Amino acid sequence: MLRRLSIGLLVSAVAIAPLPLKSQDGMPEDRGDAISINFKDVVRFNWGFQGALQDAGVTNRIGAGFFYPFYVKPNKVWFLDSRFDLNLGDYNINPEYLSSSINDVQVQGVSISTSTRLGYRWIDRHLNRGFGVSAGYDSRPLIAGFPMDEFIKEATAFRGGPQTQFFQQLALSAVTAGEKSKVSAYGLFPIGEYGIGSNKVAAIYGFYGASPLMTTGIDVEYEVFPSIKVLTGFYYQSNESEPPLYVDPVSGFGFKAQLTGDVNDNSSIYARMTRDLNFKTRYSAGFIVRFGTEGDQRKGNSLAEFVNSSPDYRYVRVNCSEANPSRAEDEQCGD
Repeated sequence: MLRRLSIGLLVSAVAIAPLPLKSQDGMPEDRGDAISINFKDVVRFNWGFQGALQDAGVTNRIGAGFFYPFYVKPNKVWFLDSRFDLNLGDYNINPEYLSSSINDVQVQGVSISTSTRLGYRWIDRHLNRGFGVSAGYDSRPLIAGFPMDEFIKEATAFRGGPQTQFFQQLALSAVTAGEKSKVSAYGLFPIGEYGIGSNKVAAIYGFYGASPLMTTGIDVEYEVFPSIKVLTGFYYQSNESEPPLYVDPVSGFGFKAQLTGDVNDNSSIYARMTRDLNFKTRYSAGFIVRFGTEGDQRKGNSLAEFVNSSPDYRYVRVNCSEANPSRAEDEQCGD
């Protein structure tokens, strides 16, 4: 039921966004700095780098990507955005549960994740806002390490040592941005062998299994000071590793808070905190650096920055759960 509600929430966010409107000459009218821009003057190809410390369900990573606007009109643009990331594995810190980005078992080794988005953005000059929708595909290999508990590591090794698994998802997002604010709705939907409704969990070590998280949420961001933005959001997550086959419940709501500082028109750094029942409280930080040719009207214009930005919500989030020893083995991970 909650899954249907979450998916319905995302569809509603996309449906209520107003369609682009045309002025008589096909050009946006001058109704303030945000709307007087012409996309042909400001939208440009750009590329760059991004990186972040491990987060709830995602390991440490660094990568590169590009934003390619292939169809540009005065008040609308179609674009392709693609990136890859090197997954660098988890780090060892205290308390112990924070050492794993997926819970219980550490992610190790180096692997490559990919993410691609096809998107459409436009201006609604009557509302003095920009709007956008995007959809795409993400992939992530997961190289499992060992359980953090040495006793469990030895006691469950007979079921199999560290394994590598592959996860995929489809993603949808809708966003509206003004001079100082931005509101986003998004959904990440696992597909493939371990996707939604598969009733399968990937074995990664002994009795531990990993499952990609279906995540839907809404974020609200506001520029409180020049170049300083505060974001708050709520999300719902679930996957296939639920009781009674697995020990810990995963499904539930979570809260997100983020502080972002713009270094310049092309670069930013951020610090993030998330809190939910499964991952508890997690902290992360990251950066985005972009390079590209700037149009005359782009510098210092928040809407121009929005239409040239890479879409968010690009990573396959994964949770690790311990199989319930009271259930038959053929019902659990590794089917």
